[in-house]
Amino acid sequence: MIIQAPKSLSALRLDFAGTAYAAGDRAYPSAGAIPEVRISGPGGIALALDGTLKLSPAGQPIVAAGAGVALEPPATNLLAMSNAAPTSTAGWTLLSNRPTDATITLVDDRAAMDAAGIFAQLLAAGVMNGKAVRFYNPSPDTEFASRSCSRPG
Repeated sequence: MIIQAPKSLSALRLDFAGTAYAAGDRAYPSAGAIPEVRISGPGGIALALDGTLKLSPAGQPIVAAGAGVALEPPATNLLAMSNAAPTSTAGWTLLSNRPTDATITLVDDRAAMDAAGIFAQLLAAGVMNGKAVRFYNPSPDTEFASRSCSRPG
């Protein structure tokens, strides 16, 4: 009886910075195309080296052109209002003892987001809608608003 173990790769080269990927003597168009390589990523929004926000597909590495792959630990958004495309201020309440002129408003901030330059891909993909919830508190030391719903799960 002969028992043969699966053959392991003699050489695996993953050059994310130079976008060159190979297993043994065979070249591949991406690291994920190599049958022996399994890449798992949560996907979502990632910060690129140039300071812009990019969409990262689930299961794919976050590759920064000319720099390499970003290996990041899982993270949890701790902000209660984590909607990048708000349509209302629902869930926020002004406190009764708030300063005069304190406000919570939904504003069209597309021009400012475009000018910032870091949101272009998210706006183009529809992840962001150009609107923002704006909080204005004229007092530096008085609370003025509360969140009435729990953090998204």
